[in-house]
Amino acid sequence: MAKEKEKRIAFDYYTNQGFTAKAISEIVNVSEKTIGDWVEKGNWKSVRDANMNSSQSTFRNIKDLVSELTEQRLDINREIKEAKELGDNNLVLSLRKQAAAISQEVAIQNKALEKLEKENKIALGTYLEVMNDIFKNLENYDKDIYLKTLDFQESHLSTISIKLG
Repeated sequence: MAKEKEKRIAFDYYTNQGFTAKAISEIVNVSEKTIGDWVEKGNWKSVRDANMNSSQSTFRNIKDLVSELTEQRLDINREIKEAKELGDNNLVLSLRKQAAAISQEVAIQNKALEKLEKENKIALGTYLEVMNDIFKNLENYDKDIYLKTLDFQESHLSTISIKLG
């Protein structure tokens, strides 16, 4: 049976970073078939799909779309300016219609971002409850590691309190 360390590394590469079984096998020096078995038995595809479809991923995709639309809108603004200088009123009208459609799409996507952000915001109390549970379990699992992370815990919870508070 393959080592647990390699399996954990493979899991991260597959579920979080989207690597193929073949690429992972080369990295962790385990056969592609073994990686495939881990993927199947551990239901890694579902985990990867959940990661890819997470709210953060969706949020990032919408932001990228808005950015692209904004670039298109700026390009059309330049084209409108050039068309005006040439006195091509038909082209100006056509470009303004395109610009309006893009502006409307940007507004729709921004509204979707706001909704997504509102729906997925975690209450500070809930976050703190989960983190305290994690730290308590860490203390029960390995008190030395727990004690070494006390500064991190304080810093992390302070940062999150500011972010979510």
